[in-house]
Amino acid sequence: MQFKRILALFPVILSSCTYGPQTEKKSVADYFSRKNYEATATLGGVIPIAVKRKNAVTVVSGKIYQGDGIQPLKYGKVVLTRGSEVIAEGNTDNIGDFVIKGVIPNGHYRLEVVDKESEGFRDIQIESYELKKQDIITHRKVAEEGKSNR
Repeated sequence: MQFKRILALFPVILSSCTYGPQTEKKSVADYFSRKNYEATATLGGVIPIAVKRKNAVTVVSGKIYQGDGIQPLKYGKVVLTRGSEVIAEGNTDNIGDFVIKGVIPNGHYRLEVVDKESEGFRDIQIESYELKKQDIITHRKVAEEGKSNR
């Protein structure tokens, strides 16, 4: 009978034993999947009584296009910023694809293209561990007075 009570209270007990930053959406199933959490102490070697959050890696990917929206921006740099702080960065390949990986908390961010001749950005909301198709179309930088873009 005692075991049935513990089993019935398991989700409540488990959620109260977690520690670490709580920035992603959680469900009781997350605890069982062992994807984002790991047991640090168990009852009888089976029932977790203390659970610790793993540092899960967030992946942001997409493609950078030049102003026409057709030609890719090859070998460019993309940064993920929050305010003035650079959180992570990545580079485009020969077809304009980029992948940025890191332990990134949920929240509002800006993906920004860093290039001598082009500029562009996209504001994004991270709410999961994988964010795909975050494409950006760049435009030519406006030359400062008396300076050239070349």
